[in-house]
Amino acid sequence: MKAARIVAIAVAALIAVPLVGSTAAYAEFAARDDGSGATLAAAEQNARITIMGDYGPCKDFDYYAYGQLANGTWWADVSAECSNYN
Repeated sequence: MKAARIVAIAVAALIAVPLVGSTAAYAEFAARDDGSGATLAAAEQNARITIMGDYGPCKDFDYYAYGQLANGTWWADVSAECSNYN
């Protein structure tokens, strides 16, 4: 009985995935987030990870602001077209 229930849930999930995936792409919006790191590359990567976590999936990334702090670490701001509020 338990195995049948697990199979039924798995089948339902497989049917639902294409439905969810096909409708998620239409609602895109501009999102902005930032990140920091020991290097500029690390700051940009952390900003990209943060925006994907907050608003992902995202595409068309643009790094439009960055700088170095007095302690030697870097910060970066990134924007992207995203389709979700996580």
